[in-house]
Amino acid sequence: MLGESVGHLLNGDFCQGKLMIKRSFLYAVLVFLVSLLFTVGVSPAWATAGSDGIDGPDGVGPGAVGIDGTDGGDGSDADPGGAGGHGGNGADGSDGVAGGTGGDSGAAGDGGDGGAGGSTTSTPGTTINNGGTITGGAGGSGGTGGNSGNAGHGDDLGVGGDAGAAGDGGDGGAGGAGISGSNLTINNNGGTITGGTGGTGGAGGTAGDGGDGGAGGAGISGSNLTINNSGTISAGVGGTGGPGGSGGTGGVGGVGTPFLLGTGGTGGVGGVGGTGGSGSVGIIGSGLAVTNSGTINNGITFTGGTNSLEIQSGSTINGNVVANSAADTFRLGGPTNSTFNTVQIGGGVQYRNFGIFEKTGTGTWTLTGTPGQVTPWTINGGTLSVNGAMANATMTVNTGGTLGGTGTVGSVIISGGIFAPGNSIGTTNVTGNVDFSGGGVYQVEVNEGGSADLINATGTATLTGGSVQVLPEAGSYGSQIGDAFNYTILTATGGLVGTFDNSGIDGNFAFLTPSLSYDANNVYLKLERKQVSFSSVATTPNQTAIANVLAALNVADPDAVKEVLNSLSLLTNMGAQQAYDSLSGFQHSLSGALSNNLMHRFLQLLRT
Repeated sequence: MLGESVGHLLNGDFCQGKLMIKRSFLYAVLVFLVSLLFTVGVSPAWATAGSDGIDGPDGVGPGAVGIDGTDGGDGSDADPGGAGGHGGNGADGSDGVAGGTGGDSGAAGDGGDGGAGGSTTSTPGTTINNGGTITGGAGGSGGTGGNSGNAGHGDDLGVGGDAGAAGDGGDGGAGGAGISGSNLTINNNGGTITGGTGGTGGAGGTAGDGGDGGAGGAGISGSNLTINNSGTISAGVGGTGGPGGSGGTGGVGGVGTPFLLGTGGTGGVGGVGGTGGSGSVGIIGSGLAVTNSGTINNGITFTGGTNSLEIQSGSTINGNVVANSAADTFRLGGPTNSTFNTVQIGGGVQYRNFGIFEKTGTGTWTLTGTPGQVTPWTINGGTLSVNGAMANATMTVNTGGTLGGTGTVGSVIISGGIFAPGNSIGTTNVTGNVDFSGGGVYQVEVNEGGSADLINATGTATLTGGSVQVLPEAGSYGSQIGDAFNYTILTATGGLVGTFDNSGIDGNFAFLTPSLSYDANNVYLKLERKQVSFSSVATTPNQTAIANVLAALNVADPDAVKEVLNSLSLLTNMGAQQAYDSLSGFQHSLSGALSNNLMHRFLQLLRT
């Protein structure tokens, strides 16, 4: 603008027309000196951060150009940015003489841009604990564009001067982030963190365009941040665009002797309104570890490095979450049970570009739906219950983790963890192989009606190294020695590799014996009443007497003790001994039948 201003003056552009009135070079010198103080885009040396910009001076002399206003200073520590200075007005064009052409009006200066709002910052390595409200500084408003001067009138059929260009309004400053920095831990414990509002665009001068509104600030931005949110994090709102100016007026043509008019000058074109500022995102940055059990508005964008997002029960994220690369992790965690619909994962939906999927924490997360991409899950803690159709999701279950559900998954590797099909008794379908060789446990629930958990795999099942844990539901599994129930607990279309380790399958039941058998594609479980009497586990005379009475009643009146024996059959040796002790001293009164009171007491112990 400095070169343009001086050029206009020295070249005589302000004196257009056939008859030019020469202006003193003093005007050019004066404007040149003023321009040195108000150069475009440079705040004066005495301006401080957040200070308003300086208004540009008006043009001096006919047709002279107005000077641009300076930009507002940036805010610091969540302070607002300064407003941009207003553009100077252009000078009027000179009127034509003796049939001459009127001079063009001078162009006006542009308004300065508003300064950026400041952000809350801390020294790297520190922790910010927020339970209140943190808001980024608002962006400064853009300065108003200057108006062009009036065009000169033509004389005696002379042509009127053209309207000069008006100044454009300055753009609003961007809002500051609520918190910005690097190597910080940010704990938003029920508080609110919001980015600053973008500044309003300045209005255009006559025929000038309005300035664009400033972008809203991010809720949190930075690098290498650990963010734990149980409150609300939001981006700031974008600023409003400034209105455009109306068109300038051209000079009037001169009037001739026959009362004919000369040609009027060209008017300026109306200005265009500025564009509203864009909103930012709730959280943006690189190398971020975000854990959310609260609300994050306006989404999350990971811009670089390796990042992770852990959502816990209570999490709400409005807007898209865009991972930087397939090295970023999507994690379900926390101690509380919750549900997640996997249709939200994949390109074009909410959770994008993640390549690693984990389950941690002690709670149970239930997955529904079908994801739009391959999702390899690793279960390191708690239970992942898959009730959706996730054939493209391989599962690795490590020590401390459990895989369950009634849906479909890809190949499964049990490496020290537990495979427990169903949400109680149920079937998990596996599109691929099942591998227990890493020391996994197959946890099987069964009931007296003949139903049992089932793993139904289309590939092979490697059983070597794995073991089976039997969990019978309450019921009658045979009150007489030799009674048995049989279940199919695993089917593999591709065949079996090896067998399960049977050393721990008995479950330490006092009166039931579980056993496994195999064919080419199936694993079978048999629950059989042990070849032992009720008194075989007794360790005291009183316990023995109680056990013998129960055995006698089982023969004489089995319906009277059915419920007791059903519960008793599921106990360990120690559990049965404790149950017998609850009736110690009453064995002589039990020779006919257990009284209702004693039966109730016995059952209460069995159910605890």
